[in-house]
Amino acid sequence: AIAVGGTVHAPVRAEAERDLGAQARAAATYIRRHAPAEYRGHLRRATTVKAEDERYRTCVPGADPDRWFCVYVDTSIDPPGVTRDPSGESNASFTGATAVGPR
Repeated sequence: AIAVGGTVHAPVRAEAERDLGAQARAAATYIRRHAPAEYRGHLRRATTVKAEDERYRTCVPGADPDRWFCVYVDTSIDPPGVTRDPSGESNASFTGATAVGPR
């Protein structure tokens, strides 16, 4: 039963991993191109939460620990759409979101 369950869910898991990878690349590209230098230098410290199905929020800290550069990434389209979130709040401050991946 476990093997069958794993086989049935494998395509869903693979799609989730593709989405996570696509959003990470899209967020990093946007941040490298549009974020101020203080944020670009901290890209390796980015955090990501799943805001909705196929929509992620990735944030990078700045010099001020209370100010983050954040983007929403929509992986339902190809290439993923990226929109800046001007709030400056960290992902840790968002309740109900689910942390995902290594970011």
